[in-house]
Amino acid sequence: MTPPRETWFRVVWFLLMLGAGGNVVKVVAQGGTACFGDAAALQGALRTARRGDLITLCGRCNQRTFLRGRSPAGDEATEVIVNSTLSITLPVTLQGASADSPAKVTGSLTLLNGLSPLFFVADGVGPVTFRDLELQNSNPGASNYGGAVQVGVNAGVDFTRVVFRNNVAEYGGAVYTRGHVNFTSCAFVNNTAYGSGGAIYTDKAGGNVTLSVLSSSFLASAAGGSGGAIFFDDTRGILLISDSTFVGSAANSEGGALFLAGNASGVITGNSFLNGSAASGGGAIFIQGSALLAGNRFTGNSAPIGGAVFTYGAANTAFCGGDQFQSNAAQSKGYGNAVFVGLTGEGDGTAFCPSVPLEVDVAGDPVAGVAIGSCLNCDPTLLCSRDATGDLLPALQPVGVSCTCNPGFYGTGFVCYPLGSNVGVGSAATANLTSGVNLTALNLSSVVLSRVVNTSATVSPLSVTEGEVSSNPSRSSRGASSPILRPPVWVLGLFILCAISF
Repeated sequence: MTPPRETWFRVVWFLLMLGAGGNVVKVVAQGGTACFGDAAALQGALRTARRGDLITLCGRCNQRTFLRGRSPAGDEATEVIVNSTLSITLPVTLQGASADSPAKVTGSLTLLNGLSPLFFVADGVGPVTFRDLELQNSNPGASNYGGAVQVGVNAGVDFTRVVFRNNVAEYGGAVYTRGHVNFTSCAFVNNTAYGSGGAIYTDKAGGNVTLSVLSSSFLASAAGGSGGAIFFDDTRGILLISDSTFVGSAANSEGGALFLAGNASGVITGNSFLNGSAASGGGAIFIQGSALLAGNRFTGNSAPIGGAVFTYGAANTAFCGGDQFQSNAAQSKGYGNAVFVGLTGEGDGTAFCPSVPLEVDVAGDPVAGVAIGSCLNCDPTLLCSRDATGDLLPALQPVGVSCTCNPGFYGTGFVCYPLGSNVGVGSAATANLTSGVNLTALNLSSVVLSRVVNTSATVSPLSVTEGEVSSNPSRSSRGASSPILRPPVWVLGLFILCAISF
């Protein structure tokens, strides 16, 4: 019996839908049905993607699914094992199933010392979005840029709810960028750079680049050079860090958590810098460029010069009120337990609004290094969220600039989120990372820096198990990935035609 015309039409339409592309969801691995750790399939999806495509990796698989040649004991996150860099050449979104069920992309033994990150976003490509993923265990070794992701010149990338864990590189243990990058509600755990930028390195080769870090957490970042967590190079670019937490960051030179180079500008508001250390100066932050700071908490940081912050030749830098300093230590007496204002001989100065706090020391020449009580540079429109109302209240010590989220928004005022959005999870992420840790007693610096002392050896990332952070898995225990073979579209179509005909 010949099928009616309507049936043939439905079959043809079905086949067309199976092969359709462009602005559709490409499911590389579907939880519980075809979960597999096949990087080749993911690269294939990226290679054939159209502008604006959404590529989804599954989050959790059931017990019938085999991953990497074995059956999991129970539900676990899908893990795509990568042994060569996955290139992104068009604006796409790459995501896991959800925030509660992220997909893992993991570096393999063949990627180790292969001089390749997990992902490369090509020059000028954007916007590219990474969402609800865990990028981990990439160790391409020395002379490499970006352990997990390398962002090309003037590319634009957004990372939302992405965890970067146990990644290592020469510059930018997790991410190396020469473009415009935003991190929102991300977590960086045990990332290491042999050189600078233990978690993130922003390169001046990109020109006027931008970097935004909102509601994110950094735990045990380490750099053999400067910027234990973040190195922002001499870019003439703009850096924004707000509502984020840095715990146990360490640098073997300057800037335990953050290094802001000359000619760069930064706005640093509402963050916590805990137990950071630097071998030269700035246990939490080293500033050569221009920066506005407000509402930050500095606790337990240490360095020979500038226990918490070292400003050096930092013209137009100002502490605009609400910054708290507790139990920070400069190991060289008289060099600023809280802040040291350095000198370059060019009349540099650092302002404190409304007045200079205690434990701030100035370099020996009072003309070259100047700390003054001034609110001149503390513009609320630069410090407060666009969804907040800002006031400059120098008479209300130590308030300085005050920011309040407008109706319909919540947050610190330095950053505000729409009510019900559940975006501002920086504090929740921090609670998971530091659960059960006595922050006043913990000092990770010696352990963290031990990862970068011998730059000729392979770095063994520190295992951290506080809260929901898992320990570093053994690379040698992983077997080869075992993709599930699926029939091509024409086979499915033939099967359907046969079923209809008989």
